[in-house]
Amino acid sequence: MAQFVTAGSSLVGGIGTDRRSLFISVRTRHIVVAPTFFSMFLAGHLVASLFGTSSSHADMPLARSPSVSTPSATELVSTSTPVWHNNFESGWAAAKDSGRPMIIFITSEHCRFCDAMKQNTLCDASIRSRLAEGFVPIILRPDKNAKVLARIPVTTYPTTLLAHPRGKVIAHRVGYQPPDRFHELLGMAPRSPN
Repeated sequence: MAQFVTAGSSLVGGIGTDRRSLFISVRTRHIVVAPTFFSMFLAGHLVASLFGTSSSHADMPLARSPSVSTPSATELVSTSTPVWHNNFESGWAAAKDSGRPMIIFITSEHCRFCDAMKQNTLCDASIRSRLAEGFVPIILRPDKNAKVLARIPVTTYPTTLLAHPRGKVIAHRVGYQPPDRFHELLGMAPRSPN
């Protein structure tokens, strides 16, 4: 049986030898959960509440690395700063005029993964420079762009779309994207004539 223990308490738990049942012991009381879908779902939430763990498996950083500094106001407003459009129509018009592909970042209020991506990925100097030089970045929120987002099936925030200036979506990513994966997405863009 694989076991886990919460330090400083009498909580002990583990996965049964059948690798499907869950065992939880709180002081002298034991709970054995049978391996059904509903019971595993319920047991997962029970373990999360008992042990203070989260069931989220996203690879989002929880805090900025101490070696990474927050950009200053001067750095944020420079020639390598992309101009973000906050509605699809103005962004699409700019993309058609420039021939540059669109990067559409769909975010939501109170979304910690969106906030982490804004802080860690979109503020990354290499990402900002690349967006400013070859893309038309657009940021959309459901509360401000409901009409446009009604046509886009968004199931998870953030969602990032890469689209051709004519409007066709080339690629998309769902969830938090660290800078290296965001660079991969940007690399899928067709070359602009500029």
